[in-house]
Order: sequence, then structure tokens, then C-alpha cells
Amino acid sequence: MEIRIREILLVCNVNRDEREELLRLSRELGFQGWLQQYDHESREQPRTLVEQEAKATSCKEVQLVTIPRLLQTESYARAVISRGINASGKRVELLVRTRLARQDIFLRSPPPRMAFFVHESILRAITGDRVIMAEQLHHLLRYSVRPNVELRVIPISAGAHVAQTGSFTLLEFADFTPIVHLEGELSAAFLEQPHQISAYQRLLSTSADSALSRDETKKMITTLATEYTAATECLAEVGSSMAEIAANLRRTIESGAVPPKAAARMAAFLEDLAIRASGEALAPETADPE
Repeated sequence: MEIRIREILLVCNVNRDEREELLRLSRELGFQGWLQQYDHESREQPRTLVEQEAKATSCKEVQLVTIPRLLQTESYARAVISRGINASGKRVELLVRTRLARQDIFLRSPPPRMAFFVHESILRAITGDRVIMAEQLHHLLRYSVRPNVELRVIPISAGAHVAQTGSFTLLEFADFTPIVHLEGELSAAFLEQPHQISAYQRLLSTSADSALSRDETKKMITTLATEYTAATECLAEVGSSMAEIAANLRRTIESGAVPPKAAARMAAFLEDLAIRASGEALAPETADPE
């Protein structure tokens, strides 16, 4: 068979690289599933995934690392991508736009059924800053009320989770067998063998058993969003107060009303306050990159 295919490709003047790629694909015809590899400059590898998502009637995801990509805000996506060690600065914005374009799946008519199981630690890990996190959690709340979207949190109190080996997405179709998508740093695997699909369906079922109800999930997200907003407002007030203290100290030093040594100590304290008021000493924690 391979010899015959090679002869046909030669007759058609197919160049060597394309010929070898077509021959490689012909050898894989008898295998189920496939592995997609890519370099770090094209790390956002959604062409194959987007094509599958466009055909899917159902998309179910267990996410243990970041907010699911289909639910990420622009600011959150930028914060995650820019922290990646393999994302160069010139590529960040392109990757952000590419990621957001995947969310067009929600515009389909009729829309696919979507289910997202997100670990609580993702919601508590500050990615970017508290403003970004508050915006992201409010975004989740808006999507959680859509009739075709099921969003549920796997609480930390659930302990060791059955799906802790990694995040995954199960796509189901009207006319094809389901596939499971697994993503790595420089590759993505698409599984479709029956025993593989059954294994991940069991993981999904167990995730659902471990997760909070939809109403409990909304309450948790609302509480965390409120806490992020309150913390942001508190830090802003602290910064304003520090700036006012710094201004008063500066006027005291300039007046010459204190001895030189005391003035020097006050100047050092003033410099520290200026740093804190600017927010540098209150830099937010950042979650590990995806």
C-alpha cells in the first residue's frame, strides 16, 4: 500500500516534505487517536481542537490548573499567558486573541451543552491581581446562569481528587464517537479508543460526585468575588493613607523642626512609605503559569 501511495505522489509531483507527511498519515490509518506536536511559537494549538469543538454537541472539562480557557476573560488570559516561560512578549497578544476567539463556540445555534468542573484552588490563586480575579469570577457567574452551561466547583475539602492526574476535556458528537483532549506544553493528545473514553467518562462522573451543586458553586464564587473586590478597595485606602502620611512627614522634614539624625530616619521611613503607597510592597500573589 505504501509503495503504491508513494508512486502516486511522485506522479503528482508532490514535494518531498508533503510526500513524507502524507505517507506518515497513511501509516496511522489503522490507529485510533492522535498526537499533535508544535513548537513554543505556536503553543496555542487550537486549530484541530477548534475544529472538533465546532462539531461537538457536548463539551465537558475538568480543570485543575487555571480557569477553563473557554471561560477566561481577556485580562485573566493575558495574565496567564504572559507568565508562561515559553511565551515571548511579541506573541502574547496574538495568543490572547486566539484564545478568546475559541469562545465563539457560545455563539453557535443551537449552542452545545457545556460542563466545567473547576478546582477551588484555582479560584483562590491570585492570577494577575485582585481586580483581574474579581472580574474573572463575575464573568464566571454570568456564564453559570446560561441554560446550556453547568459550572461546578470541586472543593478543597473533597481532599485528594480522583482526577488529580491532570485536566482534560471530553467532546461528544452527534455522528462520531467521543474524543478526549489532553494538553501539554508542546503537544496535545486526542484519545478515541473505547476503553480510554470509558475511563475519562468515569473520571467525569466521579468529579460530578465530588463537586458542589450549581447553587453552592454560585454562592462560593460570589463570596470570593466580593472578597477580592473588598481587598482591592482596602489596599487602595491604605495606599491613600500612606501617601498622606508621607506628605506630612515631608513637610516636617523640610521645615527643619527636627534634628538631622531624626530627619534622616524620617526620610528613610518616608522612602519606605512611598514604595508601599505605590503598591510595590503590596504586589499580589501570582498563580503558577498554565
